[in-house]
Amino acid sequence: QEEDKKNEAIAFATGKAQITVAEAFGAVLDLDSHTINIHDSLDELGGDSLSAVRILTHLRKRGAKVEIRDLVQGG
Repeated sequence: QEEDKKNEAIAFATGKAQITVAEAFGAVLDLDSHTINIHDSLDELGGDSLSAVRILTHLRKRGAKVEIRDLVQGG
């Protein structure tokens, strides 16, 4: 899995849903949402369980139908 990660191209958010998620991660984790690789996990971005809940709340306020498992399984 680590080798796959090294060979994976960096991809930035492009669609509306990806941009919304990147903005939520950026707001909670104090990151520039334009530089977040959509393949990075919450852990790789410096997040933890508390930040996952904060991101989830951020997304739900914007109408996203997302579950906590979607955030922690990402990447």
